[in-house]
Amino acid sequence: MSLADNITAIRTMVRLARFTDKRGLKAAAYKAAGLYLERLRTGRTKAEWVDLVQVNCGLSAARAYELIAAANDTKSLAETRAATAARERARYSRKSKGSAAKRTADSGNYRQLPAITGRKSRARSKAENLTDKAS
Repeated sequence: MSLADNITAIRTMVRLARFTDKRGLKAAAYKAAGLYLERLRTGRTKAEWVDLVQVNCGLSAARAYELIAAANDTKSLAETRAATAARERARYSRKSKGSAAKRTADSGNYRQLPAITGRKSRARSKAENLTDKAS
């Protein structure tokens, strides 16, 4: 299989998996993409392979490694999804806890501003002049 055919097969499998609603077909397409990615990896350095995957296939290196692991039955797609969901839940809770802590810290710390005396603002004095002239 040539390089162009291999890249076309990877792109086709990933697109098929993204746009289908059938779980079995989605899993099979991701596994097939992983096998094609593994074939693409053989005989190349890591830098060459990463460039090929990112530029020609539209995948990140991390996602490509996940698909290879799914194809080799090292890590299932369900395990990958569960790890991603747990990571996102932890990130969301850290984000919401940080903003809640900031809100509670800022809520009671309002300081009283001193009353403005003396000089009036330009807009205020213009408004007073207009009402004086109108009367």
